[in-house]
Amino acid sequence: MVRTDTCNNTVAQADCDVTCWNNFGCVNYCDTDEVLHCGDEIHGSTVGAENRTTYYYNSQTTRDDMYGPEVSYKFTSECDGEFSLQFASDASLAVFVIKESSNHCSNSHLVDYGSYLNNVVSWAAESGNTYYIVVDGYDGAAGDFDLQVLCFCGNCLDNDEDNFYGYD
Repeated sequence: MVRTDTCNNTVAQADCDVTCWNNFGCVNYCDTDEVLHCGDEIHGSTVGAENRTTYYYNSQTTRDDMYGPEVSYKFTSECDGEFSLQFASDASLAVFVIKESSNHCSNSHLVDYGSYLNNVVSWAAESGNTYYIVVDGYDGAAGDFDLQVLCFCGNCLDNDEDNFYGYD
């Protein structure tokens, strides 16, 4: 069965990760077992990954030009504070922060995003909140990227025992 959502995206029901049609269209899940922590730095690639969704949205923003393959990571905030991703890529990639909903990463719960042009994404979170970090390609792009997770905890403690407050 083929459906067209309100953004004119045509999606075959078999392309959904789960059978979950609603009035908007296919809810694409970006779940993962790959975990990130405060201070982690990774060098990754979207080359050869699956293209599970083409758009991400919330009540104020829609990105509907993400036709490249994507990789995702799970991040649970270790404290109350502000969190940032530093992102770099020579390819036309973007990084999305998605808040977990019903134990899943759904493309409809976009918190914020950045790109190879605007490479820092920041958001506030409470301890224990889970987010998914998704790296996706514009218009079919795929490539390598560098990603670093920075955490600025408001608890005034040396959380990682390096004589600095918070995580770094």
